Amino acid sequence: MGRIFREAKHVMCWLGRDDSSVANDCFRFIRNARIAMEQEFQPEWTMGNLIRDTKLLGVSKTAREWDLVAQLFGISWFQRVWIVQEVALAKACYLCWGTYQVHFYEALSVASWLAYSIHAPSPNKGARVGKLISDVFIDIMHTFDNRPTWRDMILFSKILEDLHPARKQLYVDLLFYARSLQVTDQRDVIYSSLGSPLAHSFNGEVMVTPDYTEPWEQQQIRAAKALLRNSREGPYVLSMIIHDSEAELLDDQIPSWVPRWNTFDKTSNRPVPLTSTYEYRQKPFRASLGSPLFNPTFPSPDILSVTGWKYDTVAWVSSRLKFVDLQGDLEDWKPHLGEKNTTPIELAWLQLLDKTSMPPEELIRPFSVTLARGRPASDDHVDDLLLYCERLRSKAGTETISPFPPSSPTLGDLSNAERSIPRSRDRRLAMTALGRMALVPLIAEANDICCIVQGMDVPIVLRNATNGTY
Repeated sequence: MGRIFREAKHVMCWLGRDDSSVANDCFRFIRNARIAMEQEFQPEWTMGNLIRDTKLLGVSKTAREWDLVAQLFGISWFQRVWIVQEVALAKACYLCWGTYQVHFYEALSVASWLAYSIHAPSPNKGARVGKLISDVFIDIMHTFDNRPTWRDMILFSKILEDLHPARKQLYVDLLFYARSLQVTDQRDVIYSSLGSPLAHSFNGEVMVTPDYTEPWEQQQIRAAKALLRNSREGPYVLSMIIHDSEAELLDDQIPSWVPRWNTFDKTSNRPVPLTSTYEYRQKPFRASLGSPLFNPTFPSPDILSVTGWKYDTVAWVSSRLKFVDLQGDLEDWKPHLGEKNTTPIELAWLQLLDKTSMPPEELIRPFSVTLARGRPASDDHVDDLLLYCERLRSKAGTETISPFPPSSPTLGDLSNAERSIPRSRDRRLAMTALGRMALVPLIAEANDICCIVQGMDVPIVLRNATNGTY
């Protein structure tokens, strides 16, 4: 099928009937918005310009037009995993809604502006628009290398390429973001992306060949072993593991070291992998710097053997880290607010203050850099966090005195905080026996072991099992 889409002159994507008679207005508005972008955009602009300077002057910002765009991106077609291959391999691609059509690149250009610009309205289903750009386009379609392609027509394509260079992307990243889409057969989370170069080993062979006679559980084990043995992917596979429960950790059918490549449901935890961000790609962590290469072996079918160093022990974990969307509706916040409208991030901060004797002025830096998930070149992330927390308190109407250190009203970049801090969701904050602060999986608990694995950039958390295994 991949060859059919790659060689076709045009790919027409049927979105469904236009029962509300809105497709013509929606597509005309998208074309006008794209033209306005082209008039404003400068070739030398960077992501900062996309965020702050692309205003779409002369384009309506009223709810009706942008709700039509949100209605378009709310169509279930955009959530199907197979659109990855159908669209990404196309030379030219059109969206067909009822009797009307628009270039796919025009729709994605508008979605890029909605996802990043501070001047964009917040249409209904705005989070879905952002997911379309980040999960589907940047992390999946952007990894395909077919030419010519409609992807080169996207106005911000060069910016996105600079931010997310294809040479630094990984197949495990692609698979993680494919989990946010919909499939009929769970095995297609893997098989739907075989058209991406990342699905292939250096010799050109597909790492996980299709086999629909194989049960899903066996596919997961086979995929894990293939990825772990691959020199590009291997050091990152264990960082993709998410256990939603203790029962899943102890599942007899799938070993605990095997990532589950199935679709997320409404109850799934969705922690963003520590290696799957722009900041990491620009300045990777190097926990095992200087050690030999990652070299896994399999002493038996269900056991993975790696070399590592136990360097600390988990002493305390916080409650689950949750975040509310600062631009979201206050009504959506209410289930997540604590007593006296205390915000989730403030609850985590209060728990931390209760577990340490360190004064807030000293504690805020490790707290901030841990949530920011990296080592920024400066301490600006502290100012960003403090501004972010104060804005949250103000919008929530928190009735207590702020427990955070005082901040300067002239410092801090709110957009940086909004982008980076919430990526720590669905983890726990932890303190170790030696006084380190870390983000750990939701199922982590006191006495778990902190380990650096030879050849891996990010430490992992282990739990004692039996006979010297974890």
